[in-house]
Order: sequence, then C-alpha cells, then structure tokens
Amino acid sequence: MWVKTHSMIAPNIERSQIWKIWSDINNRPLWDLDTEWAELKGPFEKGAIFCFKPKGGPKLSMTITECVPNECFTDCFKMPFARLYGRHTMESTSEGLKITTSIKIVGFLGWFLRKIVGEKVAAEVPEQTAMLIKIASNMK
Repeated sequence: MWVKTHSMIAPNIERSQIWKIWSDINNRPLWDLDTEWAELKGPFEKGAIFCFKPKGGPKLSMTITECVPNECFTDCFKMPFARLYGRHTMESTSEGLKITTSIKIVGFLGWFLRKIVGEKVAAEVPEQTAMLIKIASNMK
C-alpha cells in the first residue's frame, strides 16, 4: 500500500462552498487542471460512476465509494489487481477549514499503478487544492 496526503487551511470558507464544487463533477476540470472533461449522469452519491478524461490520457471511469455531504467523499479507479483511491475530507479548525486529499494505492500491481499514475496524481494535489479554495473564495 502507498499513501500520499496533502492538506491546506482555507480561512473564511464554508463546508458547503467546497462541497458544491466537489459534487459538481461535470465542472471538475475547473479545479482539477489535469482533467480534460468529466461527466456524472445522476446524483453525486455512494455507488455513482463518473467518466473523465485526463489530459493526454484515455477515457476512464471512477466509482464514488464513500459520500458524506459537507464532510467527505472517496473515489476509486480500478485496474486489474490494483486500486487508486482519492479521499477528500473537510475538517473545521480554529484557523479555518482544513481540506485534505489522500491518494492511496492498494493491490498486487499497486507498485505499477503508483509509477504510471499515482505519483503524478499526488504531485498535482497541492495545485488542485489551491484552485478549489480560489473558486470557493469567489463564490462569496
């Protein structure tokens, strides 16, 4: 198993602002700058499957494996013998809203998924989180 976690504090941002952005999968490319397009047909909830296309990559799909409104969600990309999970959480702190993303890879071929996708995805998380906060700040 491999895990990489990144957190940022967003002062003066409400959970509902971040949740509105996270749950709008079709507009994910606004904050996930490596995504060319994303599409979710139906509600943002546990079990939902959305399609997306990374820039320069093939069309893929992910399943939402956990979804607690205004708190957290986890999405999962499956390949044979490996899984990549993106866990997105919010926590209220005295400094502001703490937004955390953890990229976790498990499975027999996890080392391979880590090398071809995981490290790149994890490296982009700080920029994605900053963009997420910027968009939320403009919602006020």
